[in-house]
Amino acid sequence: MRISQEEYQRIRELKELEIETCDFGHVNILNLGWGVWGKWFCRKHEKEHALCSGLCLPVARNIIGCELTRKRTKGTEDPPKPNKPYD
Repeated sequence: MRISQEEYQRIRELKELEIETCDFGHVNILNLGWGVWGKWFCRKHEKEHALCSGLCLPVARNIIGCELTRKRTKGTEDPPKPNKPYD
């Protein structure tokens, strides 16, 4: 993986990197501000995947035939409060 000089300057002093890897071995460095790929669940194979959006997500859908749905995070039970009072 190649990173730019500017990105290297941002992470060179860090002691730990937050790294995310997809099921096909691609690496995502979260410390650089790159977006999180997220978790996917395949209903066909009944398995959870971490897939990068560039290459592996289309491969899993079109070639392997996965029926992917986005893994949801737990929400809060309280409804959001409005910004303005209503009548």
